[in-house]
Amino acid sequence: DLRQTVDSATLDGDPISLAPADYRDLGGGLQAEWRVMPVELLACSTHQLVVTYALGPPSSPEGRAPQADAGRARWSFDFSDVLPGRFLEQWFPVGLAQDAFGLTLALTVSGLSEPHRLMTNAEVQAEPSGPGAGERTWNLAFSPEMLASGPFLDLRPAGTGTLLELDEMSLWVEADAGVEPEAMQTLVSAALADFADALGPWPHARPLQVVVDSTEVGMEYSGATVTPPQPGIVRHEVFHQWIGQALRPAGMAHAWMDEAVAVWWAEAEAEPHASPLDADTPLTVLAPSSGWVRSTPNAAYSVGADVMAHLASVAGTEAVVAALKTLYAAHVGQRVTTATLERHLYCAFQADVERAEVRRVFHRHVYGHEGVATPWGPEACAIP
Repeated sequence: DLRQTVDSATLDGDPISLAPADYRDLGGGLQAEWRVMPVELLACSTHQLVVTYALGPPSSPEGRAPQADAGRARWSFDFSDVLPGRFLEQWFPVGLAQDAFGLTLALTVSGLSEPHRLMTNAEVQAEPSGPGAGERTWNLAFSPEMLASGPFLDLRPAGTGTLLELDEMSLWVEADAGVEPEAMQTLVSAALADFADALGPWPHARPLQVVVDSTEVGMEYSGATVTPPQPGIVRHEVFHQWIGQALRPAGMAHAWMDEAVAVWWAEAEAEPHASPLDADTPLTVLAPSSGWVRSTPNAAYSVGADVMAHLASVAGTEAVVAALKTLYAAHVGQRVTTATLERHLYCAFQADVERAEVRRVFHRHVYGHEGVATPWGPEACAIP
């Protein structure tokens, strides 16, 4: 997909239409449509698509254009997992959010009247100032193993905040965030230490990139995050560097998992409570059956967290945390499905009543099915 207005495009040298009329709903619903090229291609064949367009506001829900005014520029990739079409496809032609995409980018900004700073999770080569007034060029190479939901870029005037360069992180605190940079350093460092102790060492090749500003919500990237200064949200976003960005959902249909776990573990500090997930509670679909969905359901942050808290009230917090730790250890660097999480929890618990509750809660409040879940036999846990 590409959420920009295309001026021209060629496929293997031949002109091709990428007009708005080419959008099709493949099963993801409203605003989750995909551009469908009017040609048939053989599976696993290789082609070259060349697209020409002027970078502008993406046609994604609440998409924001790069800003330039009076010699000052600001551009962020500005991802969102709760709105469709808000990953890298806002700016560049890419595939699914869970597809690996080796992006290389030459970024040139001209007419700058003051220094700017760029934060990114790419390998960066900054060229000397160009011939134009206030011109800067950065050559960025993102890891070819990075998913289309992982690249991070944030360009701002250097005078609008404070940058702390530390061994474990690069921390930018915008002046309007209303918090002292040293206080944020302490908070982020504590979160990094907590989750490294619980789950394992820092799982990314580069130190954490953190931007703290006045945004109302946070967003995680591969080894990076943008977050408001509220401690619970900061911990939530840092936690995602382990579960969400190192242990990754297999697709957006499974993206409820890392949000549910992050809310319960990082924000609510793994508190158990008997949530209202009983037989009278309305069904909830957290893991839709379509592979074409393009956003995380809002219920992941509430009902999803309740699923984890409810299981903790049945099996104990220590049992749930221990199961998540072994899941992470077994699958770090991999993509996991909802079925993998369900089976892992089921097999990690020992009592029949605990295992039955895993099946019931997932059946009704994750998959959204009526009736009673089919019981699993001993062979369920014999499968590797």
